[in-house]
Amino acid sequence: MKFSVAYTGLKNGVHSFTYLVDRTFFEARAYSPVKSGDVEVELEFDKRDTFFVLGFRFGGLVNVHCDRCTADVTLPVNGAASLLVKFENGESYDVADDEVMYISPKAIEVDFSQFLYENIIVNVPLYKTCDDDISGKQACNEKVLNYLENGDKSGSEEIDPRWNKLKQLKIDKDGTS
Repeated sequence: MKFSVAYTGLKNGVHSFTYLVDRTFFEARAYSPVKSGDVEVELEFDKRDTFFVLGFRFGGLVNVHCDRCTADVTLPVNGAASLLVKFENGESYDVADDEVMYISPKAIEVDFSQFLYENIIVNVPLYKTCDDDISGKQACNEKVLNYLENGDKSGSEEIDPRWNKLKQLKIDKDGTS
């Protein structure tokens, strides 16, 4: 699904759209902290002659990894954001403003997928644990927590014999043995 609005045929005024953000949306982004999700997005698209105002409201569930044990956790995500879309006019403009997007006057649609992705990610809790899972029944994996706390104590601490041979070499201050 494309996350854009073809505005060329729309009359000036407010228009409403609904989108569903799913697994494919998050998989399309490399290194996304969200693995999948089902987030419903309501968009109010206010078309005016020289600019557009996009108002987003979204809510749903996202699947992430627990920060303690790396288990899959389902968390709620809700938020709202607005985006002002202006036409480029050849003048310099401040690109540091995250809530303003400039598009070519020749464009026929507004693609807001990156803006939407960033706002969903910002609304995911900063610290994600199994305790926060929507089901309320999931607990952190004790095996993983014990391993992180104590390390791997199952193997012996035997040193590779090649290192023992190297330790026997004595090197003088001038670098010769």
